[in-house]
Amino acid sequence: MYRTTSAYDTLTDSNTSSEVTSVRSNDGRPMDMLQIQFLNYIKVCDVSSVRNLLENHSDFDLNCKNYQGMTGLNLAIEVHCEQMIDLLLSRHGLEIGDSLMYAIRENQYSIVVKLLDILQSENPENVKLGYEYSTEFPQYLTPLMLAAQCGHVKVISLLLKRGHTISLPHKPQCLCKEICKSLGQLNNGLGAAELKLSVFRALANPSYISLTSQDPILTAFQLSKILLDHGNVDRIFKSDYELLNLQTRMFAVHLIGLCRSSSEVEQILTRKEGCSFFGAFPYQRLVMAMDLKQKEFVAHAYVQQILETAWSG
Repeated sequence: MYRTTSAYDTLTDSNTSSEVTSVRSNDGRPMDMLQIQFLNYIKVCDVSSVRNLLENHSDFDLNCKNYQGMTGLNLAIEVHCEQMIDLLLSRHGLEIGDSLMYAIRENQYSIVVKLLDILQSENPENVKLGYEYSTEFPQYLTPLMLAAQCGHVKVISLLLKRGHTISLPHKPQCLCKEICKSLGQLNNGLGAAELKLSVFRALANPSYISLTSQDPILTAFQLSKILLDHGNVDRIFKSDYELLNLQTRMFAVHLIGLCRSSSEVEQILTRKEGCSFFGAFPYQRLVMAMDLKQKEFVAHAYVQQILETAWSG
């Protein structure tokens, strides 16, 4: 009786698996057929085939990469195959690498929790930092920055609870020795400019503002002014800062639009925090909006209705 030869048997045959193809990993080294098949199995979430492959090849390199520099764990995260991820994480010798960043980008909350727990136990001092050797993410991009840029609320909340933070960049004219001068030497200043812009992309995300600020409208106003200042100095990324500035302004407009009564609108407009005006005019938050050129906020129908009512008595 003849035994039917499966695809796995063919690809793991000693002669076939030893052949070197023209496919190469991102570091230029040729990949053997077994590595190629391993990564292909992961792409289609074929957990049983990967398990068989690993059981039959105890010395297999779990951390092999494809031509894009992606490991099997990265691919499993990208295709949202949680069973495959659990299988790989259970194997000895697996390196997490930048997989946490992939999980955050894909908004896979449960995987983010698992990877954070592993990294916290292995290397707690670096778990809040970016990954140095990633081909996909710059080193300065931290987990919280990426989550904030993507607007993934649950992941942002998780990272905040675990002590992750984002520091506001210094003023554009700052030349402090501790941070700004050293950053200015990074890639002739271009690296520092990219880093600052990346930080502001995180800080300006509405989800991040909502989760970190007790007064999100005030935060949006203040951040809008900061973005305008940086955009006036950084001519290379001026258009990017203008877009972020618009985003924060429109977020404040969105928030005022959530009010369901005129009394709620008045409660917002009469808040004094952050306002330097001390006159008799009751709507000090509105004065602040005008000072900071928040024209969309001032022109909102709810705001204009309150003004019209106050004017007509």
